[in-house]
Amino acid sequence: MENTLARRVAAEFLGTFLLLMAAGHIFATAGILRLYPQGTNGPVTVGVINGVDKLAEAFAVGLVLAVLVVVFGAISGGH
Repeated sequence: MENTLARRVAAEFLGTFLLLMAAGHIFATAGILRLYPQGTNGPVTVGVINGVDKLAEAFAVGLVLAVLVVVFGAISGGH
């Protein structure tokens, strides 16, 4: 099957969408995007993460990116 322009664009779009969704889920699960209230009616602040969480997040995002390159690389040619 030939990799037409439509297939390559669709693969790039789907790969980018999945990467952003996976990274957002990883960051939200790790606590970067989670908001913690400082009282009943006070402002909210972003949670603090430590170095181990940052390493785990970097590894998880890199692993997702590697899988997406393997899956869509032959189609889009963007590898």
